[in-house]
Amino acid sequence: MATGRRRTSSQHWSTFVRNHAKGIVACDFLVAVTARFQVLSVFVAMEVGSRRILRCNVTAHPTAEWILQQLRDAIPSDHLYRFLIHDRDSIFSSELDKSWRVPSG
Repeated sequence: MATGRRRTSSQHWSTFVRNHAKGIVACDFLVAVTARFQVLSVFVAMEVGSRRILRCNVTAHPTAEWILQQLRDAIPSDHLYRFLIHDRDSIFSSELDKSWRVPSG
C-alpha cells in the first residue's frame, strides 16, 4: 500500500542517528522568564551519542554570531563531530551552518 511518499535515502532517520550519534551535536533554544518578567533565551548544545551537555548559556538577545561563538566555545578544534542539527528557526542561518567547523577528510 503506497503512502504517497518516496524514500530518498536508504536509512530511516532513527537508523542514521543510531549509526552516527557520536558525530552529532544537537542545539536549540528554550525560553526562561525571570522573576522580573524579563524573557531570556537559553541556548543548549548536546552531544547526541552521550547526551552530554556541551554548552548552556543565556542571553536576552540571541544572534547567529552569538550562537556561532557558543559552538566554537563548546566544540574543541580537534572534534570528531560531523553533523549539527537544529530546528528551522531563522536564528540558525545558513551562514551558521557553513561557518561551524567541520573536520576535513
